[in-house]
Amino acid sequence: MFILTRFFIFCANLYILTYIYLLKKNYCKCSEDWRRDFIYYYSLVYIFTVVTFVIYPELFYENFMFSLFLKIIMGLLLLVNIYCLYTYPDMLDENDKCICAKNPITKFMKILGIFYILVMIFMFIYLMIYYMNNEFPGKNKINTKNVQNILIVEKV
Repeated sequence: MFILTRFFIFCANLYILTYIYLLKKNYCKCSEDWRRDFIYYYSLVYIFTVVTFVIYPELFYENFMFSLFLKIIMGLLLLVNIYCLYTYPDMLDENDKCICAKNPITKFMKILGIFYILVMIFMFIYLMIYYMNNEFPGKNKINTKNVQNILIVEKV
């Protein structure tokens, strides 16, 4: 399921990148906005990162700090991308005179933004439930019944 979701997101970013590229190539003045540029560059970086991971996964496995830094940066940029995907189609729809931007993909962008929001909400709920059930994940809980059997060794 995880691989299928990643593949869907990759294809969605490729589809959106194509649409934004055509808007830029056709010099659609009414679609000019910082959100258009952000969606375009974020999709480019995302696609490049996924392709690099598929072709050369050792780069990410061997460089843990680089991989962690990239995940944090892409996660923060994803939040901005979600905002852009959700609000940019509304800006295009408000401008009725903009014929060059009329395309069904604007509805797809809005749906993808909602999909991302739902995934973020479910991840938040899952993490909250996980951390409430496991107070200290990664640490062993001390069994107080066996505390009397612990032998304390002092240095000589």
